[in-house]
Amino acid sequence: MLRTVPDETRQAAARFAEQRTIRAGIEAWTAITKAESFEGWKAIGRALQVGRDHALRATGANAPMGRRYSTAFCDWIKQHHFDRMPKSTRSVALELNENIAAIEAWRSTLTEKQRRRCVHPLSNVRRWRSATAQAKSIDAHRAATAAWRRFVACVEMLSPDQAAPLWRDIQAAASTAMEMSPPMSDLADIERRLALVEAFLDTELRERQHLAHLNSPNCSGPINPWYGRSLGLPVQPVNICPISTDTPLRGTKS
Repeated sequence: MLRTVPDETRQAAARFAEQRTIRAGIEAWTAITKAESFEGWKAIGRALQVGRDHALRATGANAPMGRRYSTAFCDWIKQHHFDRMPKSTRSVALELNENIAAIEAWRSTLTEKQRRRCVHPLSNVRRWRSATAQAKSIDAHRAATAAWRRFVACVEMLSPDQAAPLWRDIQAAASTAMEMSPPMSDLADIERRLALVEAFLDTELRERQHLAHLNSPNCSGPINPWYGRSLGLPVQPVNICPISTDTPLRGTKS
């Protein structure tokens, strides 16, 4: 029959483990100026994590931020003699502890010489971030390449009528992606296209204004010049001159 451990015993064991972690961190911080080591910074990060957890419990905060949390954590730091450690170093030591499994896995890919030179938590965290970001970029490129090959293989199995809409979608998406960040050499072409669009919209506006005039009660013309012919009514021609794109647009420099 299994015997249950009383809550008081578990709490006492947890407090003892915390005190042992704090003591190891203090000893590592005291010796860090004489012989800096990665294992020492790991012990310091674990001790600082105990202090952070204590401040969170004492203030009831949900995240390590806010005035009350900062005050409680600073008091713990002073009480355990970590106050001479720069704040930036404490931050990276805590981040080292939070990601210690991933960082140690990354360190295992380094040579022995590289590991001996990479000791401080800042250098470890910074180089680990860089390596992780580069690996994610490579993985994303590989996934995109594989997905494209699967897409092409599937489309080739379709009939031309079924494949055509998919290729049009791909072409439209590629054009949109390229136009979002165009090179400087394409800016003149984009400005020319915008001028054409604005000219078309201006011409469309003139045509709508003319049709609105025809629909007004004071105008003797038909309601719609295109419908007028089908009704046997005389059709008034819509004389609209398109705007030439060679002339400067309103608000632009010639």
